[in-house]
Amino acid sequence: MYCKNTLYSTLLKNFVFPLLQSCTYLNTAYVGPMSTALQNFRAQQEEIYLKEGDHYKIKAYEDLEHGHAVMASFFNASRPQTFGVFNFSTGIRWVLDALPKNYRFLTLEEDYPSLRFAIEERGFSTAALPISEHLESEIDKQLSTGAFEVLAFSMVQYISGYKMDLDFLKKIKEKYPQVLLITDGTQFLGAHAFDFNNSPIDAVVASGYKWLLAGFGNGIIMLSDGFLKHSLWSAQQFYDKIFTGHFDILATASIRFALQQLEEMDFDQLLKQKASLTSYFKTTLQEHQLLDSRKISQKQDSSIFSIPGDEKMYQALLDQNIRCAMRGSGIRFSVHFYNQEDDIHRLVDFLKSYKS
Repeated sequence: MYCKNTLYSTLLKNFVFPLLQSCTYLNTAYVGPMSTALQNFRAQQEEIYLKEGDHYKIKAYEDLEHGHAVMASFFNASRPQTFGVFNFSTGIRWVLDALPKNYRFLTLEEDYPSLRFAIEERGFSTAALPISEHLESEIDKQLSTGAFEVLAFSMVQYISGYKMDLDFLKKIKEKYPQVLLITDGTQFLGAHAFDFNNSPIDAVVASGYKWLLAGFGNGIIMLSDGFLKHSLWSAQQFYDKIFTGHFDILATASIRFALQQLEEMDFDQLLKQKASLTSYFKTTLQEHQLLDSRKISQKQDSSIFSIPGDEKMYQALLDQNIRCAMRGSGIRFSVHFYNQEDDIHRLVDFLKSYKS
């Protein structure tokens, strides 16, 4: 059961999101709101640029090294194999370009379009599985044929919120160590605890503007030693390809700042707050028979929930100042650590009145 505690009032004092005061915000899976702390940091950075010009860019490379160290430390990844990037879409293309062209990919049918398009653009041979209650056994069955070098997927599905089980992925890696696990972490990083070096994942790519609350134009790549054994590029070559020439200094500094903020605010405690609210949200939606069987049966929940709804219902929600997103054949809601029980009650009250 979700219980209010003093954490939320502490957040309001130290990690302020003005948007939350003007609406019921259940749309982090689309865009994470900006904190006043990040806004102030970015304003300070622009002030330095204003006054220093070329010196701002010169110093940016030193700051970039600091930013990479912060990213690697936050996710327990190898510093030389961790890179700030512009977003998931560009990052995944660098990762895929480093692989032999004859590699065969096992993917998921409903997965994020940018992941699917990046694989298709490069002409890799692919097969796709539907997301069902039997997905884990189907993945195991397909990999057992020896027909694939890569399993590529989003850790959390952007439409349904279906979350891949890390314990299952560890078993897959033990069973098929030669298969690379490449994942889109955009709906995962910042929403769940993640220890990259102790995970079975070989490459994680993610944008930072959702659950990491880092604003637009930034993201992260993390590569394992195992990935580099398959890669046509070394870690240094990755760095050179990403950072030769201009990069977005402000955006890259923003993800460093956002991670430091999460660390200072005790990220583990924030996740406990979010997990408690997520459980409450799931239970409440179940009581109203609004969840599909895949979400109900999950052992580990993401904080993304999709319910049946059309464009008319979506517009009615927006008219009530409840922020959400149309995805697939339903309406998607998502909660983060800054949400409250009252946000869920307001949504449920709307759903009751709308259905009646």
